[in-house]
Amino acid sequence: MRSDHAARLGLKALAHLENVGRAEESARPDNDEPAFRALALTAAVRQATASLVSSREAAGWYLTDLTGEMWRLHEWEAVFVRTQKLLVKPYRIEAPAQRLGYLGAAAMPLFMAMAATAWQYGYAPSPTALATATADRGGRMALVLQEP
Repeated sequence: MRSDHAARLGLKALAHLENVGRAEESARPDNDEPAFRALALTAAVRQATASLVSSREAAGWYLTDLTGEMWRLHEWEAVFVRTQKLLVKPYRIEAPAQRLGYLGAAAMPLFMAMAATAWQYGYAPSPTALATATADRGGRMALVLQEP
């Protein structure tokens, strides 16, 4: 919720949503477009991380909906290489779908809950997290979350 509403209700922030990026990909599981180009996920990450770039900050935590599907892996690998300057070393990469199964639309809410809980209880690997998620129909999304 917005900071002014939280303050009015006496609520403490658990996480701060710094920025969001979204784009549409033409490569999908039902066509032959090459996923390794990763143009939409790259665009979404660049939109979401614009504030990090301008303030010369970096994320030390990458949350992804990566599964064992090869097209997702190719796409993620391309974006991962392109985001190296945005990741502080050592960084941690977490792919909860590999333990829980395909997350679908629950991916981003889960990542936000994971980050908020980790910051609340002091076990987060970084004060800044980059989260990415993909949809079979082409939607790509990225978020930058920060510890309050």
